Amino acid sequence: MIRELRRVATKDMIFLVERFAMYDDVFKEYLNTLKLIDEGKALMFENFQSLSRNYRKNVQVFASEALLIMKKLNERIDSYSLQKIATGISNYINGLNEILTCIDLQTEVLDQAKQNEIMMKIENAKNELCNSIKEASI
Repeated sequence: MIRELRRVATKDMIFLVERFAMYDDVFKEYLNTLKLIDEGKALMFENFQSLSRNYRKNVQVFASEALLIMKKLNERIDSYSLQKIATGISNYINGLNEILTCIDLQTEVLDQAKQNEIMMKIENAKNELCNSIKEASI
């Protein structure tokens, strides 16, 4: 889906698409590492506590960057499209934050059923965001 977005995104939207693509890759790596930690296959220094802390920081940085991009787009696209993109970003960020609720930091246990459920929400939010960017680029 990201490849298609890169192809159809307008000049104004391409920076948002590239930042989204980069951070989406980063978040996928975090989620893969969660699984490795849970399976006992992670590196010795990787644990839920440090992963959660670093993950949270990256979500905050993405949210800040997305807000700055949205402010720039405010002057370049219609308010309806801007609102749809903002909703997509918000839902995506909410899903990213929600994934941390799958981890019990006290017992170092990952609730995989809950993680799978939230990952579906994140995927739906990504699709919503991508579709809104596509629509605004037409």
